[in-house]
Amino acid sequence: MTGSCVVCGRKGKRVCPHHEGAICPSCCADRRNSEWICPFACPHNPFGSDYERFSEIEGRVLGWIDGFILEHTEPGRRILKNPPRNPQDAVIALRRMYFSRDIFEGQRPLDAFAAGEAARGISSDERRVIDGMRKARAALLEIQDLPGPPFTRAKDLLRGEDLLIADRSLSEQASRYDCILVAIYPVTHYVRPFGAGQTIPRQDLAALRELTDRLAEEARERGEEEDPSVFLLDRMTEVFDCVCAIAKARMDHLMESLDFSPGRLLFRIVGDREKLLDALRARPDFEVDEQECAPGMVAFRWLRLGPSKAFEEEHPEYRSSEDRSGFVGGLGIVRVSETHLAADTMKAVTREFCGRLLERDFGAFLRFEGEGHMDMNERLRESFEAAGEEGDGEDESGRIRRPAVAPAKPARSAIPLEIQQQILQRHSDEHYRRFLDEPVPAIDGWTPRDAAASPAMRPHLIELMKEHVNGMERRARQEGIRIDIAWVLEELGLTELLR
Repeated sequence: MTGSCVVCGRKGKRVCPHHEGAICPSCCADRRNSEWICPFACPHNPFGSDYERFSEIEGRVLGWIDGFILEHTEPGRRILKNPPRNPQDAVIALRRMYFSRDIFEGQRPLDAFAAGEAARGISSDERRVIDGMRKARAALLEIQDLPGPPFTRAKDLLRGEDLLIADRSLSEQASRYDCILVAIYPVTHYVRPFGAGQTIPRQDLAALRELTDRLAEEARERGEEEDPSVFLLDRMTEVFDCVCAIAKARMDHLMESLDFSPGRLLFRIVGDREKLLDALRARPDFEVDEQECAPGMVAFRWLRLGPSKAFEEEHPEYRSSEDRSGFVGGLGIVRVSETHLAADTMKAVTREFCGRLLERDFGAFLRFEGEGHMDMNERLRESFEAAGEEGDGEDESGRIRRPAVAPAKPARSAIPLEIQQQILQRHSDEHYRRFLDEPVPAIDGWTPRDAAASPAMRPHLIELMKEHVNGMERRARQEGIRIDIAWVLEELGLTELLR
């Protein structure tokens, strides 16, 4: 299109979809997204569909503000003097300083840069990025939809707003109903995550809300801003630390509630070995395990039958389940060599049970020599912490922190993925057919079908099914196995959770 610029009258060299006429490059650059809002699809609008162009502008701005902090603040100079081994750690630290009022003459470094000499001469687009950053606030994002990189649709649980997020890393890594606490700033048609964010396990949302309410109450007492999206911005680091402590406490509680410590009881055979073997074979609770047998060794599966079950009934502290009807479980494996009997169990309480029973019933043949076990709870805790140290960081842009426990890469399987998916889908369908009409502790013992029909319980059911959907989509992202539970959501009438 040729003609005069609709703004200044000079020669127009490009089409302006907002004014439906020609515009010169100068007026376009100086006035777009300030005097008027440019359409999302405008090819000249760096704050619309051209994500790469926007990222370049933002990258320049971030570099300038990082440099300002390094040069003009004491914490910045310390980073220059003693740089971290990992350069990304320096980026994370710098971004957390943008809003601090304690390091630059009572001003936020971001505001000081924007008002200072260093920001003079920057372009209008760069100025608008800075103005957006100065309006940053905290948000608790619940991912709602993934329309395709670099965009993600989310709900801010702090304000109840629906948002379009522009962040390629987030769109490629997130699953529906992930929850992320992060700072965001507005960019014309979408919002942009800023600095480090923290994935919040859904199990910890209630604890986070309680923490937020307490902080709001403290702010109210001091006469300060009560809006969580505002006051959390200055406390992100402390809140992240608290969230991590909450998750660790939950994991510690889970570990303490588990009894998973594989171990062995070792007895020396002091009587007639053949008579000992005959005594074991004669009992219903010891079944020869041919697969475990080896030359010079006889192996038995130790079952909850006969004398073992009777002994367990006499000592309820050793029961593994309240419902014993029709249940035959295994206690462990017993191996009898030429000189020793070894009893291998998976739980400490089972090991104690087996030790007492062996001494009671076979004490004439055996003499206890020792016990060894592996504290799997501690190993699991250590592995979680190690994974947290490796995965508890930001992406290449220093923006979104990955989940504290990094998912393990799935092992390669000889079974084709399509076959695995068919098998798992069939088992999933069978599970959910039962699930619909079985009491579920997470919804106070209601069945999902009854909870769906109850106005009081329906929100709790929705929260539970969000966890299910999130788990399915995470598995699809990590392993490529997609399990469809849309029919379950339709059966329960939870159409709001369908794509």
